[in-house]
Amino acid sequence: DPLSQMDLCRRPVSFFGLLCRALPPFRRAAPVQSCLTPAAHDKIPGVEVSVNRLKFFYTDSGKTDAPVIVFIHGFPFDHSMWEQQARLLSPSFRVITYDQRGHGKSAAGDGRYIFEDFVDDLFGLLDALHIQKAILCGLSMGGYTALRALERHPERIQGLVLCDTRSEPDSDQAKVKRATNL
Repeated sequence: DPLSQMDLCRRPVSFFGLLCRALPPFRRAAPVQSCLTPAAHDKIPGVEVSVNRLKFFYTDSGKTDAPVIVFIHGFPFDHSMWEQQARLLSPSFRVITYDQRGHGKSAAGDGRYIFEDFVDDLFGLLDALHIQKAILCGLSMGGYTALRALERHPERIQGLVLCDTRSEPDSDQAKVKRATNL
C-alpha cells in the first residue's frame, strides 16, 4: 500500500490531493476493529449519540477550534471507509465520521429509508455535537445526502466535496434495487 509507505502526517497535504489519491479500496462494511486516536483533541472517538430517536455511532477527532469536516459514507459501507482521510486531516481539521442509519454500528430504525431521513440524521448529529457549519464530504449515497443537505440548509454548509456521486435522481430501477439491498 503506497499510502502506508509514505509519512503523510509530517508533510503538508492538500485536502483535494488527499481525497483524490488516498481513498481506500472499496470493501463491504465490517465491524469496527479499532478507533482513531485523536490528535490534540478532547473528544473520545467511537461513541454513540441519540438523534431522531435512534442511536448513531460516530467518531470525532482533530482540533476542536478548527474547521469541521464531516465524512458521509456510501452504500453499503460504514464510517471506517474514511479512516485514512480522518487520520491525515485531524491535525488541521475537526473530523467527524459516522454510520448512517442502518449501516455499521448505527441503529436501523423501522427499516424504511428515504434520503430526507438521512439528511435529518446528519443535521441532528451536527446539532448534538454543537456544530453550526461544516464541510461535507460524501461518497456515492453519502454524496446524495450531502447535496440534499446543501439544498435544505445552505447556510450550514461551509464546503462540499462529492466523490463518485451525481446530482440527478436515480432511475426507478436503481431505486428499487437500492431499496431491496437496504
